[in-house]
Amino acid sequence: MRCASYIRVSTDKEEQKSSIANQKNIFINYIQENNWSLHDFYIDVETGTTGNRENLQRLIQDAKNKNFDVIIAKELSRLARNGSLSYQIRDIAQQNRIGIITLDGAINSINGDVSKYGLYTWLYEEESQRTSERVKSSLKARAAKGLFKGAHPPYGYEIHNGKLFLRDDRSPEVVKWIYEQYISGRGFDAIAKELYVKGVTSPSTLAEKKNSSPKWHGSSVRFILENPHYTGNLVQQRETTLSVTNKVRVINPKEQMIIVPNTHEPLISEATFDLVQDLIRSRAKKRISSCKHLFSGIITCNDCGTAMHYKYNRKGYICGRYVKLSKKACTHHAVKETSIIEKILTDTKQCGELILNSDTSQRLLEINQREYKRLLKKLTTVKSKIESVQVRKSKLLTLLMEETISKLDYQHAVSSLDKEINALKTDEAHLQYILDKKDDIEEIENLKALLREISTASDITNLTVNKLIKSIRVKENGTPLIEYRFQTLNHLGEFLS
Repeated sequence: MRCASYIRVSTDKEEQKSSIANQKNIFINYIQENNWSLHDFYIDVETGTTGNRENLQRLIQDAKNKNFDVIIAKELSRLARNGSLSYQIRDIAQQNRIGIITLDGAINSINGDVSKYGLYTWLYEEESQRTSERVKSSLKARAAKGLFKGAHPPYGYEIHNGKLFLRDDRSPEVVKWIYEQYISGRGFDAIAKELYVKGVTSPSTLAEKKNSSPKWHGSSVRFILENPHYTGNLVQQRETTLSVTNKVRVINPKEQMIIVPNTHEPLISEATFDLVQDLIRSRAKKRISSCKHLFSGIITCNDCGTAMHYKYNRKGYICGRYVKLSKKACTHHAVKETSIIEKILTDTKQCGELILNSDTSQRLLEINQREYKRLLKKLTTVKSKIESVQVRKSKLLTLLMEETISKLDYQHAVSSLDKEINALKTDEAHLQYILDKKDDIEEIENLKALLREISTASDITNLTVNKLIKSIRVKENGTPLIEYRFQTLNHLGEFLS
């Protein structure tokens, strides 16, 4: 049996770290007693009510790939405290002939002991719901006393003993400026762009959040404009989750919100706040949906990867990051739509002259076959690398069992190897997909039909673009790099040379 050992603790507190080590030792002893082998440890530090746990999702994917034979956990609540998630894990295991064993003796599908699966699932979810209600009740009581209960104070404020106080820096004035600018007619993105260009500290940076960014976004500006705390009133319980297992957040009716007036110094008046809310609603109604242009959705900046924006005054596209954040973030990469169309028409005309000529069809076929062989060779190399890494991983497990290396060293090494394997398998899947779809003769016939269609059409349509082009990347000098859906077109330069 290849065992997937799942470990979960709720927090990263010191006592929970020792729980991880203890669970590891229990699993290793259990595996050794049964003369089984360890496939991998899957460790999450997160609540059991959510399924969006990195290593649980990895375990589920590995189960679908049949990378192991049995899942072992200390108890069912380690895997899930969510009924639907528990049944999802059970169904995936059954579909792939994978066992589930909990070391508390409640579940052992290898021996057919699954009669209490539903009972334990219900008990653990009910327990989580009661805990959630107790936490919400505690937070509600704290909010009723006028104490701020959020993880981070609103931009411009800091917390002292549960109370909000203005920060002794520029941020309070920034908040006032944002409201003034919006009332004057500027939009969320325009305000965010100026704040970023001026180097104003962003909300995530000020809050010292993990992975904070100096960039301001329109959503950050809107969040400030819609936050009633800036009026000096504490407004909490504005949102809630549907249940402990359904994390969708819904807005509470106003009567269910906890509003404590005059708890801290205001930055704007209530009249100003109400005016801004009216403006947000009215501008949303007037907002016209953006027109989808010929290459929308497939054209991106070659350097930053951001989608290109169509600009009427330029009659073409410029980098979306440049539009939002100026040249401090990226350059414009401007390209006219007519330039892209001319490039496509030139390529298709040259290709048509070649492909529709029977004398050149054989050489085109040879080029496609050569590309097929290149991809096949690359796939073989990738598969060989995967096997090599898996052998290294297997040797690490042997070293762990022999106690030649520590469990921590093993975990770090396996984690690194898993990332390498996952990257290689992504390459393998992509190459296999291309090879499976590749039919040289059929591709050339389909391309011939499309080229005839283009040659007789008065202009290029969205339908033609979708049939012909996979993606367009624009270089800094405005040169479009077009990836066609046909290898013959992508290798046109090679053929012409």
